[in-house]
Amino acid sequence: MVKIGIVRIRGLKGKPPKVTQTFELLHLDRVNRCAVYEDSPSLRGMLHAVKDFGTWGEIDQKTFELLIEKRGVVGKSKFAKVAAAKKIDAKAAAAEIFTGKKKYEDYGLKPYFRLTPPSGGHGTIKRTYPEGALGKRDKEAFVSLVKSMC
Repeated sequence: MVKIGIVRIRGLKGKPPKVTQTFELLHLDRVNRCAVYEDSPSLRGMLHAVKDFGTWGEIDQKTFELLIEKRGVVGKSKFAKVAAAKKIDAKAAAAEIFTGKKKYEDYGLKPYFRLTPPSGGHGTIKRTYPEGALGKRDKEAFVSLVKSMC
């Protein structure tokens, strides 16, 4: 089971409604938000529609655990804080969500992660990867981007 992480890089002012609607369906309504989905043909079609406004790549379980621990949100609180209060193991919860045994809603998590801009910046946001920040990335490049944004 392959998981794909998607990060929105650019804003949408004056852009086609199809792109705006696709980002809404992906729960990426702001810049520097990340969402993780299981790879499927329908997701590939959505990625093709937003290729000029975001970046994506394969994500591993260790990086997903980092996202849940550092950037997971329950209501208005961090997941790590809520997990400590309810005595939930954050790594075990991330592993269950990643493998598909449970869903985000089972833990009260929002289906997206609010990230900071990457240390060192995105580079140019008008060209595709590897010259710029947009489009499909290989696994190592995407994981390093997510880690720099956590």
